[in-house]
Amino acid sequence: MGLDVKGFKQKFSEQVSRRGASAFWKPHRDKQSNIRLLPKCMDDIEKGTYADFAYAYDGHFVGPVGGKIEVLCLRDRERMTKESMQACPICVHVDKLYRSHNNEQAYSLKKKPRYLINIVDMDDREKGVQHMLCGQDLYEKIGKGIVKAADSGIDMFDARTGHAIEIDPAVRDPKLGYINYNVSIGLAEADISGLLKGPEWKEAVRKLGAFVPSTKTSEELQALLSINEEYNRNKEAPAAETDDDDDDEKTTTTTTTMTTKASAAKEPSPAQAQNGNGVSRPECFGDEYTTRAGSKCLTCEHGKPCHDKFLNG
Repeated sequence: MGLDVKGFKQKFSEQVSRRGASAFWKPHRDKQSNIRLLPKCMDDIEKGTYADFAYAYDGHFVGPVGGKIEVLCLRDRERMTKESMQACPICVHVDKLYRSHNNEQAYSLKKKPRYLINIVDMDDREKGVQHMLCGQDLYEKIGKGIVKAADSGIDMFDARTGHAIEIDPAVRDPKLGYINYNVSIGLAEADISGLLKGPEWKEAVRKLGAFVPSTKTSEELQALLSINEEYNRNKEAPAAETDDDDDDEKTTTTTTTMTTKASAAKEPSPAQAQNGNGVSRPECFGDEYTTRAGSKCLTCEHGKPCHDKFLNG
């Protein structure tokens, strides 16, 4: 039985339009966030033992018909055994893009490790249990904080005596496309036992696993790739007509960048290029970017496009 590509595209478009705003909690980009962690499922809570705190998966961002959605990679490490793994058409396509030096498109499509975590925002407690989706870097920093706390005798999952996780942007600038967060453990206990009453919080905890993307067939993923390619072809012509100075301002974060070949080919020289405020690019643009705290790169007028160019070559 073949895939109804037209019907699939229609359903995909409807799913994207229904998503609306993100369902996930995100740390602040301009100030410190303070959260308490909860186990990933009710089974762990009822048993009282927590070997992990997140649902992990490998996902691809694909689309866009009205936006991007995330799909599970067919070579997802958490859910596939060595015997059940299949060739993922998106991974195959990403390899081809890298070989043809379409690095930005390849990076936007490549699979990325993702982690779902149950949290309580200590600055917005009335919302109760919320769900956080993060990447490898933030997940590892939180995990190291849990281990460090445990070595000091602190159970980060104890509702009464656990401490908050403090997530602080290295540079407090919400305009940057990429934020590098520092993570530390709060000094005092942060009691959330009063919030964990009634059925609502348990239901919220149970919902976390449902946010792991569903597995699609190889044929369905191939259809999504055709949507991506159609989108890129349609974008190439108008992109060639835009002013060069606007291209970098339209670039989004590295996880969602879909810069076309036409705009990349017309990239102005460092001496000529300017940002929206008319500030000329420095000679080091795209060559020496660093996320080290206090770096001039993180406060530079060209920080975001410079980061994208440095990352993608």
